[in-house]
Amino acid sequence: MKGAREFDIKNANRKHTKQVRILREVMVVKTDLELNIETSVKRKAQVQSRDQSNINNLTMNIETKVEINMEKKVSDTISLMDGRFIVVECLGKVNLLTSDGKPQKQLPITGEAWSVTQINQNTIAISYPKEAIKIFNLENETENRSGNIHRDLSGPRGLCADTYGNIIVADWRSNRVIVISKDGQESKELIGEEGGLKDPQCIRFKIMTFLVLSVITNAVP
Repeated sequence: MKGAREFDIKNANRKHTKQVRILREVMVVKTDLELNIETSVKRKAQVQSRDQSNINNLTMNIETKVEINMEKKVSDTISLMDGRFIVVECLGKVNLLTSDGKPQKQLPITGEAWSVTQINQNTIAISYPKEAIKIFNLENETENRSGNIHRDLSGPRGLCADTYGNIIVADWRSNRVIVISKDGQESKELIGEEGGLKDPQCIRFKIMTFLVLSVITNAVP
């Protein structure tokens, strides 16, 4: 079978069980590891409702079409906590849109951007595969150069942040997923090529009783 690669990290007294499932070959690996950075705390299991929505009742209509003047294709987009949107041009500029999808401005940050994630209300992190991960403050529109992350990365592409602001990066050139503390001072490899990972491009997570990281490989030809 072909598709996304997934692995779970389950918090249990600071010991983490890592489950790797490669849908291409269906391989399961379990190991224990210590994370010496901010990690998730124990959470009560969330009971999922047995009631499933009827997809036959779902509809979609286009209410408004908004033209956005971009030179390149879109490589990533997120919805900010305040309802606005960030749209990243593939190896290009970073655009801020209003909550109704209208162009607001291009963020004053240089480089060839790839992916974006929000760390907190006013701060986003942007990956630059040829450079590093840059931290940008939306409130005063400044780049936090002291917080930019260069160390231990050789081609950061997809990234996401957990509820504590730690940044989880798909470092495609080194075939690794790395978690970095929000201040950029500590980092830890979560999985690498020896664990079956190759060419990670995008990454997302969700939290129930555990942290789930989904790595999509070869997303871009």
